[in-house]
Amino acid sequence: MRLEDAIAILESCGFEGVGRVSYAGITVHHSWHPRLCVEVCATQAREPGPVLLKAQMHYFMKCIQDGQEILGRDLEPFIKACEATFPELHLQFSVHRDLPEEAIARRLRDLSPRGVLGASEMEGARKDLDSTRRAIDEQRQAAESCERAVRHVSGSGLAQSYLRARPGRMRQKAKELEAEARSLEGSISTTLKYIKAYRKDGRGAAAVFCAASNLHVVRDSQGFLKALKAVVKEVTDADKFIVRAKLGGGLRVFVEVLRHPALAYAVEFAGGLPNLRQLSAAGPEFKPVLDAAVETTMVTPCRDVVVDGATKDERKSLGPRFLKSVVRRLDQTSAAPTAPQPGPLVMPAFLGKHVGTEERFHFGLENLGHFAIVGPTGCGKTFTARVLVEEAARNGIAVIVIDPRDQWAGMALPEDRKAILGRYGDFGMEPGQATGYPIAYYAPGDSVGLALPKDLSHLAKAQGISVVSVQSLDDRKAGVLFRDILQAAFDVCCARGESEVPCLWFLVEEFHAFLPQKVADMAKAEAGRAVALFDTLRREGRKFGLFTGFIATSFRDAGGALASVSRLNTNTLIAFRTHDRDLQYISSFIDPKRIGQLGQHEAFLCSPQGNHRFVTRPPYSKVSHLPDGVRTTLFGRHAPSCGDLTEDELMVLNAVREHHATTGEYPNVAGVMRAAGLRGKGKLESLIRTLEEKGHVKTQKLTGRRGSPRIVIPVTRTGDRATTRPDEMDETPDAMRTQR
Repeated sequence: MRLEDAIAILESCGFEGVGRVSYAGITVHHSWHPRLCVEVCATQAREPGPVLLKAQMHYFMKCIQDGQEILGRDLEPFIKACEATFPELHLQFSVHRDLPEEAIARRLRDLSPRGVLGASEMEGARKDLDSTRRAIDEQRQAAESCERAVRHVSGSGLAQSYLRARPGRMRQKAKELEAEARSLEGSISTTLKYIKAYRKDGRGAAAVFCAASNLHVVRDSQGFLKALKAVVKEVTDADKFIVRAKLGGGLRVFVEVLRHPALAYAVEFAGGLPNLRQLSAAGPEFKPVLDAAVETTMVTPCRDVVVDGATKDERKSLGPRFLKSVVRRLDQTSAAPTAPQPGPLVMPAFLGKHVGTEERFHFGLENLGHFAIVGPTGCGKTFTARVLVEEAARNGIAVIVIDPRDQWAGMALPEDRKAILGRYGDFGMEPGQATGYPIAYYAPGDSVGLALPKDLSHLAKAQGISVVSVQSLDDRKAGVLFRDILQAAFDVCCARGESEVPCLWFLVEEFHAFLPQKVADMAKAEAGRAVALFDTLRREGRKFGLFTGFIATSFRDAGGALASVSRLNTNTLIAFRTHDRDLQYISSFIDPKRIGQLGQHEAFLCSPQGNHRFVTRPPYSKVSHLPDGVRTTLFGRHAPSCGDLTEDELMVLNAVREHHATTGEYPNVAGVMRAAGLRGKGKLESLIRTLEEKGHVKTQKLTGRRGSPRIVIPVTRTGDRATTRPDEMDETPDAMRTQR
């Protein structure tokens, strides 16, 4: 077969010749299909003779889409996905500094900061400013001329009144123009500050990859046409079902097809994307190439962009992060993997037993990070989450649980069901170890438990376990409360400063219940804001010791954009045997084939410290939905008894109840003062006295203790009868434990 015959077939199918290389008897002809953006390479070593045929499509990554910035933090899942997906992949990464204004304008367009002008608006704003200044001068001169003329006007007629008022109107118009000029000056000044900051600290990064078809050997014209259709179908199917569905729909790695063949050649054969600053200086003839290169480039700062003393864009360091991810993959040997050697655990947690060895499985909670527990209904997700929270409490980590189905109230009770207690022996546990945990329980929808404080930061500041049941709230109220508690937790942790160990966990049971796709129409906006904030916490909370976890039946339940973003920011995955549709999501953590080998109640814990196949131990506390009567007996009701309280009285009452619920002890007066954040012992004494008169608390002096401290005991209301809890009637020293 002659190569010219192959070229004629390509042209008849809509391909255009864009390049030809001949050397040492080998000729490579490159063709481009403008509509499909598919490149075809036909290679021949001697003529006539067989032709090698291959098709490929080029893509570039984007860091922002629909207001979400994805690639600024974690490129490792993308590298893994590409490695596992494509039989042949060409990956090129270019980094440029000294960015031209066109590239900076692209970043500003994506971020859309307030008061910043776009590239097309800047020149118009300067012209508007010049014309406004001229108009101001004209108005002032006209007002002065009019004032001189008015001095010679006499009489009190209508015309004379109009002339006397005219200078004032002119000066008012001048003031309005001055305000407009100041606004334009401010926008131009702010834009120039951004441009200056990005010129200093901005970097351009282009990640371009090429997905190629299999290589076909063709010996005649008929076979060439058949092979051409086959290779084009390969790459277009890969575009639809792999690049769009897996990268875009699953990993939420945003990519676009490279539509300029010149850039594709520059990437393949010229060592990477052309330098943007040099392209900008090349002249207007190369403006189309510059525009295409700018669209392909991700502009991010290597240091925080600070404008007027505020950080407007956090550093991303895409180049070093990408290189680190690639080197990490290349550095892995083909030898059989060995289990990582465990070091000393700072926060050891007994989670269950290893499958196969039957040894106890201990994991360091300091290594857990942001986590997700995924598996079908009934596999043991909530049991596993309960075990994690029990171990977190034992290690001094505060936990907030958002519970849409009221499955966590039972944590206050010890496990007492024979079927579950019977499994204790399999894990070296004794039935006598079953115990309930002191929890601060809030159920605002049905008034059971503690009253939610108006300042939700008290939840994040409290030690121990706080359970917020939103079962009785409608979708909108639940979404608002979810978002507000998230924000309060984030604010508290940021105020504390950075932490190397976990300080607070934020766990969401049945995460899909809060997604915009799952709630009523009236609640979709609030759900969207709550989900976006949850994603922010997963990206930003780690350095402040704030870690999040969610429980879902499927990664797809984690919904659209958030599912992948949350997955990308998941440090530890606990995966049970799950749906086939989830295997592509799990592939970046573990070989999906291993998930299919899991037995009943078995799971893989996948973390940077290694993958562990284990069976979860039974919890010490009861995992069960409690009837309303049991909940009321355990936690009491707050709404009927609190309507007559002032805000300060309610704050003190909640401080007393929270302290007792989380520690099992009654606070003394000094402890109440600290918990409520009040100053002035006299005011606190007055509030406690009022609460005692209204029947909300009792006070008692412990005469047998040093200093005879006075403790404050909360009174629980059940129906119309005010009582203390059973342990409150015990006068023994153990029952009257007090905060020292």
